[in-house]
Amino acid sequence: MRLSDLRGRAVVLNFWAFWCDTWKAEMPHLRRLAEHRRELRFEIVAVSVDGTRVQTYRAAEPRGAPFAVALDHGGAVSRAYGVTRVPTVLVLDAQGRVRYRASGYPGNQPILSALRRLSAP
Repeated sequence: MRLSDLRGRAVVLNFWAFWCDTWKAEMPHLRRLAEHRRELRFEIVAVSVDGTRVQTYRAAEPRGAPFAVALDHGGAVSRAYGVTRVPTVLVLDAQGRVRYRASGYPGNQPILSALRRLSAP
């Protein structure tokens, strides 16, 4: 997966790790956030910073996720966006520029507000 493939749409990047149990609490929020994708024209990518434990994720989430789950092998994506802790949430505009950043999962309302600002004419 390449983020450049998503250009033209807003993107929510949620950086997380298996060793940080907050991902389990974030998953229901991300599922609800995904319900707004068509309305606000955005994509969600959950980026695992410790991308070596895919089987652990699949066992914990057997039904999968309604959004892309990417593995950041080597940390290149995290470095590119200056992510130093998890969870971190970024909202990128259609040109790939960071328009919102939060350390810790802020809840869906701040993310939706940022997405609505991007989709306003």
